[in-house]
Parts: sequence; structure tokens; C-alpha cells
Amino acid sequence: MVSFHKGFIKTHPLISVILYVLRLYLAFSTVSPATTAIDPCYNYTVLDDTWRSISNTDGLRDNISNCDTSVSWSGWYRLFINNNSAHIPDTCVAPFSCGTDTALWIRGGHPTVTDGVVTRDVCGYAYSYCCAYGSFPIKVKACPDNYYVYELVSPTFCDSAYCADTGSINTSPTTVTPVAISPDPCYNYTVLDDTWRSINNTHASVRNCDKSVSWSGWYRLFINNTSAHIPDTCVAQSSCGADIALWIRGGHPTVTDGVVTRDVCGYGWSYCCFLGSFPIKVKACPDDYYVYELVRPTGFCSAYCADTGSINTSPTTVTPVTISPGVSSDDWSVSYSPSHICALKDSTVIMRCTYTYPTGYQIMKVFWTNESIKGKEPPDLSNDTEYSQRLQYLGDKQQNCTVRLSHVTLKDSHMYYFRFITDKEMKWTGAPGVTLTVTDLQVESPERVTEGDSVNLRCKSSCALTDRATFIWYRNSQPLTERRDRNNELLLQSVRREDSGRYSCAVDGHTHISPAVQLNVMYSPRNVSVSISPSGVIVEGDSVTLNCISDSNPPAEISWFKGKRKILQSGETYNITNIKSESSGDYHCSAINKHGSQTSAAVNVNIMYPPRNVSVLISGSGVIVEGYSVTLNCISDSNPPAEISWIKGGTIVGSGRIYSISKISSDDSGEYKCKSINEHGEKYSDAVTLNVMYPPRSVSVSISPSGVIVEGDSVTLNCISDSNPPAEISWFKGGTIVGSGRVFSISKISSDESGEYKCKSINKHGGTYSDTVTLNVMYPPRSVSVSISPSGVIVEGDSVTLSCISDSNPPAEISWFKGGTIVGSGRIFSISKISSDDSGEYKCKSINEHGEKYSDNVTLNVFYSPRNVSVSISPSGVIMEGDSVTLNCIRDSNPPALNFSWIKGGTIVGSGRIYSISKISSDDSGEYKCKSINEHGGTYSDTVTLNVMCEFIIKKQDAVEHPSMFIMIFINNYLHIFFFYDPCNNYVW
Repeated sequence: MVSFHKGFIKTHPLISVILYVLRLYLAFSTVSPATTAIDPCYNYTVLDDTWRSISNTDGLRDNISNCDTSVSWSGWYRLFINNNSAHIPDTCVAPFSCGTDTALWIRGGHPTVTDGVVTRDVCGYAYSYCCAYGSFPIKVKACPDNYYVYELVSPTFCDSAYCADTGSINTSPTTVTPVAISPDPCYNYTVLDDTWRSINNTHASVRNCDKSVSWSGWYRLFINNTSAHIPDTCVAQSSCGADIALWIRGGHPTVTDGVVTRDVCGYGWSYCCFLGSFPIKVKACPDDYYVYELVRPTGFCSAYCADTGSINTSPTTVTPVTISPGVSSDDWSVSYSPSHICALKDSTVIMRCTYTYPTGYQIMKVFWTNESIKGKEPPDLSNDTEYSQRLQYLGDKQQNCTVRLSHVTLKDSHMYYFRFITDKEMKWTGAPGVTLTVTDLQVESPERVTEGDSVNLRCKSSCALTDRATFIWYRNSQPLTERRDRNNELLLQSVRREDSGRYSCAVDGHTHISPAVQLNVMYSPRNVSVSISPSGVIVEGDSVTLNCISDSNPPAEISWFKGKRKILQSGETYNITNIKSESSGDYHCSAINKHGSQTSAAVNVNIMYPPRNVSVLISGSGVIVEGYSVTLNCISDSNPPAEISWIKGGTIVGSGRIYSISKISSDDSGEYKCKSINEHGEKYSDAVTLNVMYPPRSVSVSISPSGVIVEGDSVTLNCISDSNPPAEISWFKGGTIVGSGRVFSISKISSDESGEYKCKSINKHGGTYSDTVTLNVMYPPRSVSVSISPSGVIVEGDSVTLSCISDSNPPAEISWFKGGTIVGSGRIFSISKISSDDSGEYKCKSINEHGEKYSDNVTLNVFYSPRNVSVSISPSGVIMEGDSVTLNCIRDSNPPALNFSWIKGGTIVGSGRIYSISKISSDDSGEYKCKSINEHGGTYSDTVTLNVMCEFIIKKQDAVEHPSMFIMIFINNYLHIFFFYDPCNNYVW
């Protein structure tokens, strides 16, 4: 949370005003290293976000990251955490602290009150380095009441945020302590001569990265054999062959500063030190070069830069490193003359040398070396395969130590030392030695000159050649004999285009020749012309190339014109692939560069092509009626003009551009086209149709299917008519219109649609009827039924006629059935003197070739009077006195008899079909019969006799003689007697 704090003391208003004025007075009158118009100690904004605490690492757990780039910073701020005064940490803060990804802290410690306003770098931890990320510096001030205020600005990148801490602070002054290195790195270094490290290299296709280098010890930089140094001012991103170009911050030391430590920075996010790498050590050497103790950069793809320009040697308070001197005393010495030699590549160098030593010593060994390392015996170059064949010692073991080195190379650039060893184990090296710089030659020339200018070429070496030199110049590998001069410059006055070429230089007496440099003489276009390829006949579809020939430097920009219209395409060559006739015309080109312009003469492109866009135009394009005159015109585009033929269908009917038909008839109707042909090809027009109009004729009707038509079929009547335009069709059945259209369809035709049909064909030129056709619809039997005559009651003996009614086409054959048995055929089935045996269910079957159908059943019910009348007795066995007996009158009659009478003897004793006697007695014995009556008559049954039996039970021993009309049966020692005929009470026991 941000709030504004005025800095007033909450007390009596008058006292508050006095104290406020006093503080303002102190603020404006105090002299300090940095002051502001209003003391920020009393004019700040409170910053009290609790998430800024260095103890807040919840962002890492909860994936929450705050970012101070979104804050609109303005003026000075004081920090609080939970109402406790806080400050920005001045020591390294771990990543993902303070509620953000990159926690920002200040580098260099906090100031004291007497320091006033100071500026501090802002850092963020990454890649194991506390200041791998750099943000814009901020101003800091210590206030009297033991708190700090900060002039905060938006950080360089997101996600980063300023931290807040309530712990201790660092107010120790920053001091630089000199470092002593042994052996001296000025004479013990590794050469780093990658040309891609140049700050001028901003177009490298490969991005280099120093993280992959195994760095060890001290390094000296070269670019193209020229001593270089790491830049000490900001370097743009993507320079030096890397994404992040590294430079050192704080300037270079002087020789007296000794070894110093410098921060390493890389540009990003609009800040020169956005990316920080591990600090490195730097030392200035006596011969005006620098060495660096390089280490692996922190992150990203970054690399150390190299520069040959000016350096910054702003004084830095350091204590110099003590280096052992090259000459120890007057008694022991080595002298080199000269001490610096600049020699041309592949030349021979003589390093002149003398030495002295006290008397009483004898020289045992002398040799030259290119190393001088304390505590280590340097190598003898005469034993080194790189030098042994080229190094010749010209001195002696007295005082001359001169040596000759032949065929020197750029790698021979070193400091060389003479060393001698005496008989008393005294060893002496002449340090510092003689510095040999081997150079090649480079021609320095302007990139381009204009014809008529004066041009000065310079033969340049990386150092001033020690020997006096005479320079020789070459153009295109040929010597310019007139150009030999002790001056290393070649002057070309009023340069001509013929002076263009590759120039190189050499030194007289030496074999080395510089790389050639192109001298580019600029001049305006001349001799501009156009050539056409191919040069002969151009046919449409060919590929044609127009070439603008122009002599100019720089090459001219070419514009092409067709007539007066400029063509969008440019360049020396104007290609037209698959050329069209539209491209015919006059072409010219214009050549222009910054020195002038010239236009070519026009050339004509005449494109031949076969016929195209061939079409036929009909004169009198309206309706053509039989008898009119018609003209056809063949329109064709071709080069050269084409010959014309006329075709109707596939037959040639004429030639020439015009084809005429007088008094046209319908036979002339059809498709016409013309054929256009020349030596490059042929083409037919699209066909056009001559549509001759006439009234309907030859009108007829066809029936489909053409054979027998069965009910349920789909039948199509087609009105065939020859007319133009096509006629409108009407359909008639009898005299009634039943439809329209060329086709009259009847789906699932029925017999109702049988009849005579015809069509009428009519157009605007007339109308005609067809002949009639007949539709005869066949169908299987249907609506089959049986009628009975007479229709009333049928009595046995009557004559009866059955008629089978059936609808079918063709007429059906009839069969008669009684039950499931065929009893007759024909439409009529007659029965004379019908009997009850003829009663039953009758039906007829109607059948033709399209199907069959049965009628529903009809019943013949023949009526007759009762017959076969009889009586049945139940039970049917012996009837005992007391039994229940039922007499049933059985009869055959139609309708069934409903009137019954029962007669015993001659007396009517009951009615109804059933006559029942319950508990029969011997009195009920006798003869019985029944009479059955219906409306057609009555009939008696035969008589039946009821013989009622009696039963007596006596003991067996009491049995006596008895009449023959009984039966005796012993059952369980009892005698059962059954009497017949006589009443039971006629016997006494």
C-alpha cells in the first residue's frame, strides 16, 4: 500500500509550525555530497506492502509473483512492514523472496546521514550470482531519525520487485585493496584472438557463448593481430557475435593501479547493466596493453567483447602490484636495441642484444626464450620445433646476444628474452625483453569512388615497420611499375572506370603481398539497349526474356516500359512466361543510378497465337420461324488471321466467315459451329443452336406398359408431339379434361379408369389432337357374393336356386362348394325338391387369370316336421320303487319342436320334452309315449314300458317257496327278494 506522509509532528499547532520551519531551514542549509530542493526525509510516500518482506516466500509456493514495473513511481519512498520502519536489503536476497520472482536489493551498502544523497546499483539474484540481473540505479538517503528514503524507479523487467527488511544494514565504506599477482600476468597470458569478438560484428549468423569455454588464468585480446581490450562502455545487444555482449564497468586501470577487480555487464531492457556476470580481474601492462583473468559468465548466451578503440582510465584508488624488475643491477644486465620491433610477415628479424655480468663468472649457457615465469625454468627456443629451423644465434658468450628469426609469422608476436647461465649457478634473464610485433599488410581504400574523383590508397600495417620500406603496388595481380615509393600511399588523380580493380601492396625485398582490395569506381549508365530472347517468331505460350544491357557502376536500377506505361517489374531481366497476345507492343528500359540515367531505344514484341475466343453470332437473334432467312457470322481472334469452316453436327456445310440459309426449315435446326485455323493452331467455336419454330404435328399417344393392363398397375400415357417450341399438352377421357403435361400417369389404376383417351398438343403456332386410345383395365374377381331364390323359408320339397354374383375382367369361371366339397359349377346352382340333407353352408369361387375370390358362406336351412321321435328312460336299468325316473322325448325336426305331450296309456300325463317322476311307485308302472309338434306337423314316438320293482329282506333260514316272478339274493345272511310285474303289496309273508 502506498500513502503520502507529510512529516509533521502531531503536537501543538504552533510548536508544529516552528519545528517544521526549523527542519526546512536545516534541510536547505546543510551541505552534503548530494542535496535536493526539498529534503526527502520529510517529503516521502509510505510503501507498506507486507508482501515485500524478505521472509515472504509464499510466492514460490502459491505461484504468486508481484511486479514493480506496473507501479507508477514518482518521488521518494519510505518502507514499512507491519507499521515497523524498514529498508531495502543491502546484501544478497534469495530468488522467489519478497513475493516476486527476482527480489531486488541495493549494492554498495547504505549511506550515513553525513553522506547525503547517494546512488546505488540495484541487483537481483540468478545463476549463482547475486547481481546477475541489474535494474536501474536508485538514489538513497539516510535520515536523522535512523530511517532511509529511496527515490524508486520502475525496474528494468518483470517479474521483479523491491524488497523490504527490518534487520541490520551495512554502512561500511567500499574500498579497493590492491592485489599482487605472481608471476606477472603481463608476461604470462593466453592470447584470445577470436575475430568474432569485435564490437563491430553485429551480423554473425552463429551466436557464440563463453559459458562453453574452460577459462583458466590470464588472457590478452587481439583482433586481426591488433592488440585489443574489453570495452569499458556500454555495448549494444547482439554485438560481438553473441546475444549478450559483455563489457567491464568502472574503466580500465593504469599501470600504477596494478591488478583491480571490475564488474562485468551486459545490455538488456534499455539498461546497460541489466545482466551482470561474475567480476573479473584486470591489469594494465607497461607496453600499453591489458590482460584479464576471465571466468565463465553467469548465464544466457553471452561473450566477452573486444575493441581496438579508446579506453577509459579514470583514476581508481588502488595500491599497485609490485613486479620484479627486468634488470637487477649494474653488474648484471641485458640490453635490447631496439626494445620494440615491428616486422613484416615472412620477413627476417634481427633482435640486437648485449649483456654484462660481473667478473669472475664464466658463461656456461646462453639462449633465447619467450617466457619469463618466476620459479620456472623458461624453455630454450632453439629446442622448440616452431623455432629451431628459423632461429639463429649470432652472438657469443662474451657480451653479444644478437639473434636472427626468419620467416616470422603472426604467431611469433611475443616478448622475447635473452637468458644466460654462469658457472656459479647464477641465472639471469633480461626482462623486460624485446617485443616483436609481426604484421601483415592491408590496403586501406575508400569503399567506392566516383569517376573523376581523386583517390588515395594506403598500404597499412598494424605497427610502424622498424626497417625503412619501399612500397610496391599491384592492380589485378599486375605490378604498377610506375608506382614505387617510400611513401605507403598510392594517389590516383581523376580516377576513371578503367582504374577499377583489385589493389594490393607489398614491401620491396619481401615476398609478402597484402590481400587485394577492390577499388570500385562509380559512373552513370551508358550504352543502354534491349535484347529479345528468343530472337525469332514469338508464339503465345512461349517464355520471352527482355534483357536490359547497361554499363554502369553501381549497377543501375532498371525500370521497364511498355509504350508509355511503366511496368511494375524491375531488374535487368524482364521475363514473361507463358506469354499472351496482350503482351504485344513496344518495350524499352530505363537504367538509373545515383550518378545518372539513360533510356534504351524501343523494341517491338509481336506475338503470334492460334485462334481463340472463337464464337458464332446469329443475325436476327430473335425467334426463327420456318421460312425465315438466317445468317451465321464466325468471330475469331488470331495472329495471323485464320481460315473458317462451318460444321453442322459432324458435317462440313460451308466455309468463309459468313454462312447464310434462305427460307429455313425445321430440317435446318441443329447445332452449328465454326472452325478457325492458322499455322499456330486451330479452335472450334462453341456450338450454337438454330431453333426453327413450327406448330405441333404427328401427335400420337403411346401407352406404357403396352400389353395387358391389370388393376393396380401404374400406367403412363405419353403424348408424342413434334413442335417448336414444345407444346402444352392437355389430356381428355371421353370429352372431359383429366390432366395436362406430356405424360399422364395413373398409379394403381382401377377399372373405373378404363375408357378412351386422347391428348391435345398446342403452342403459339397452332394445336392438334391425337387419335384416341383405349385403356381396358383387367382385374381379378371382386365383390363375390351368393343370392338365394326363393329368399324366404325353405321347406323340404321346395326348389332352390343359388346365384354367384362376381365383378371381374375378363369374366370369371364359377365353382360351388358345400362345406369343403365342390358340388357344382357355373354362375347358377339349382336344387329341385330340396331335402334336409341339402341343408348346409354354400359358397362360390370366382376365378380368372388375374386371381380368384370366394364369396362369403350362405346357409340353406331346410325346414321339416318332427320325425324319428323316440323316448329314452333314465336310469336305463332296473327301476326300484322310490327311484327318480326321467323320460326324454327325442325328435328330429326343423325348426326344433317346442311343443311336447306325454301319454300313459291313452291319458296325457305331462308336457315338455322331459317328463320326470321322483320317488316312483309301482303305480307308475305302465306304457308311455310322447308327441313332438312344430309348425310343419306332429309325430308320436313308440311306447316304452316302466316296470317298477319292490324289495323285501328276510333271513335266509326263513326262506320259503315263492312264486317264479321274483328273485332272491342272500346278502350277509339276509335274503333280498325282488318282484316283477305284480304290485309289491300283493304278497304277504
